[in-house]
Amino acid sequence: AATLDVNGNLTITDELNAAGTNAVIRVGGNWTQPGIFAAGTNSTVIFDGAAAQVVNITQGTAGNEDFEFVQVTNPAGVTVTNGGNGDWNIADNLTVDGGLLILNDTTDVAVDVFVLNGGTITANQDFDVQDDLSITGGTVTLNDVSTVNDDLMVDNGTLTVSATGTLTSVDNLTLTTGGQAVFNGNSTVDQVFLGSNAATGGTLTVNAGTTLTVFYTSEAQGDAAILVFRDSTINGGG
Repeated sequence: AATLDVNGNLTITDELNAAGTNAVIRVGGNWTQPGIFAAGTNSTVIFDGAAAQVVNITQGTAGNEDFEFVQVTNPAGVTVTNGGNGDWNIADNLTVDGGLLILNDTTDVAVDVFVLNGGTITANQDFDVQDDLSITGGTVTLNDVSTVNDDLMVDNGTLTVSATGTLTSVDNLTLTTGGQAVFNGNSTVDQVFLGSNAATGGTLTVNAGTTLTVFYTSEAQGDAAILVFRDSTINGGG
């Protein structure tokens, strides 16, 4: 596999073609893309800087904004902006390993699978996960419209839906090993599972003035499972 290791800034003015190479591209500085990045089907871009990084994609042509696999390990933060030109599309996995990812208020993000292994993600704009969202340690804050089209699992981490945010389309919300989900914005899920046995529980908190709609029978398993409803509404389904 081809490897490109850029310790500073990377600017794509024409085209960077990683198609068919299983390329690994490491970037320690800013990613600036007025041109085309052809990610192919199996390339990985890793943002591994020590100082704050910015991903700025100003190419507005459909299909030229797509990444395949993306990994964030920078604890100082990676901020994504698209210059007002729409989505940042990640065809496969977005993984944050102990890093900080900030999605600003001009960037809609679409990703197949999102994995957080420690670290932090703050989504200030639409965040669309086509498959699973898995949080193993760390914190995810959703400040706008967000969808998870399959399962959402929080294991020893925290998911917060702010008062300006919503979360919909979730099949199963599972909270284990102290995992927490805090809802301050109206949201819907199909089912909620808190813990798989007496030793592994999670905490579901629905704060004042918030409605969480649960469509199917849900359950809290084990003594460690906690549900907190503060002057809020739980709408049960069938």
